Amino acid sequence: MLIRGGMVLDGLGSPPRRQDVAVADGRVRLLTPPARVEATDVLDATDHFVVPGFIDIHGHSDLASMTGPDAVSRVAAGVTTECNGNCGYGAFPMVGEVLAERQRGFDPARLTIDWTDAAGYFERAGAIGCAVNRVTLIGHGNVRGAVIGYGNLRATPSQIDRMAAIVEASLAAGAVGLSTGLIYPPGMWADVDEMAALAAVVAARGGLYASHIRCEGVRLLEAVDEFIEVLRRSGCRGQLSHVKASGEPNWHKIGAVGEKLRRARAEGIEVWADRYPYTASRTSLAAMVLPGEAMAGSTDDVVARLADGPTRRAIVQGIRAEKGSWLDRWLETIVIASVGRPELRDCIGRNLRRLPDRFAAAGDALDAAIELLLADRAAPQAVRFCMSEANLPVVYGWEFVCVGSDSATRDRLGDSDAERPHPRSYGTPARFVDLVVRQWKLMDWPEAIRRMTSMPAAILGLAERGVLRDGAPADVVVLDPRRFADRATYDHPAQNPDGVAATIVNGQAVWRNDRHTGRRPGRLLGVKGAR
Repeated sequence: MLIRGGMVLDGLGSPPRRQDVAVADGRVRLLTPPARVEATDVLDATDHFVVPGFIDIHGHSDLASMTGPDAVSRVAAGVTTECNGNCGYGAFPMVGEVLAERQRGFDPARLTIDWTDAAGYFERAGAIGCAVNRVTLIGHGNVRGAVIGYGNLRATPSQIDRMAAIVEASLAAGAVGLSTGLIYPPGMWADVDEMAALAAVVAARGGLYASHIRCEGVRLLEAVDEFIEVLRRSGCRGQLSHVKASGEPNWHKIGAVGEKLRRARAEGIEVWADRYPYTASRTSLAAMVLPGEAMAGSTDDVVARLADGPTRRAIVQGIRAEKGSWLDRWLETIVIASVGRPELRDCIGRNLRRLPDRFAAAGDALDAAIELLLADRAAPQAVRFCMSEANLPVVYGWEFVCVGSDSATRDRLGDSDAERPHPRSYGTPARFVDLVVRQWKLMDWPEAIRRMTSMPAAILGLAERGVLRDGAPADVVVLDPRRFADRATYDHPAQNPDGVAATIVNGQAVWRNDRHTGRRPGRLLGVKGAR
């Protein structure tokens, strides 16, 4: 392939330069005029930027990339590599309670989880193939669930040793680090001793510790301190996932978060962070609504608590006491995005204040939310509008913050009655550029591209990716800077951005002329012998 007449942004922050780019044997060759090559495929990039493929450092496509290997929402947005296994939710190990919970939440007709460890996952994922490259973190929730289960239990020294052995074996198989999700069971029951011990295993191999910290609201600053302490004690490099201040009463804390992270970096602790360019989060409704003690155990345990009258009343009373005068505003910020049972799909798009219309017998809005969780066996997912727009440029102004979508790849474009995904699944790179370059003028094009290419590549230890230079793997995006803009909205999220003329992965075009080419040249990076 010859990409002719474009302006090259190398991913390192250098100014754009007009240069032809040749792709041969999956590698890049930068051509200096008047060099000439013969090419079977010529792409006219006049008035376009030619940039390295975007690297999504915070993905959740461990299983979605196996059921939707075309990765349409990724390649349509210019993403060529994603890092999965974030927030403690990984694809391995898969045994015992972990296997039961993950298979319960994933339709066995679409994917039967028939592997147990990292090596088995990589073998299965490699055999299926994918349109994008994938790197994978070890989910601490999987590791803890496999050894201890989902109960509120402190790990014993022997259990920590068993977890450390799983982490070591997973790293040897090709994982690049460990992630924690400290607001989700079973990770929420872990203490600093446990996390530091496991992170030390990762540090010994030069890996990364990524954390969805324990609280992003009332106890945000304490949670950041805990994250830094894990890094300090383990000697590991760290990525603070989707850094934010959640809930209006906590928005003012974002400056203090930045100061804590900067002090840690000055101390010699290697700290990074990522953020998606939106002000709404998405996760399970149970995690948004229920207190930690109500989340202990399996899904069956959680449902049993909600079905028990006295226990349910105590849970509701506790939520009311915690939210106080903010309760009504908090309920309005949470919008149902998906449900498990088809007969409950009319709940999608309603905020919790409107749920009593659907569950008339439940009483008020909070009771209706609990009723929905009970009726759908804790399956609903929700979007919560909880962050400050003014905080976004503050966070992106920190020199150690890159971009992550915090989403799973999607193979569908257009609206659906089955669910309403977060627009970040489709629009993250284009929206980031539109905000930081066009609207806020916070950075120029070269720096914005660097935040999505060489910067996440360096954090993940992907030495060859994220740059356009001679001999680099040919992960390339050709985009029109005048048209590059996201179209995904909260009401109509499943729309690819404008302006992506071509997405090339390992030398093969996977997105061109606004359509998928059907190719799946992605690789499992870091995994020896994987395709």
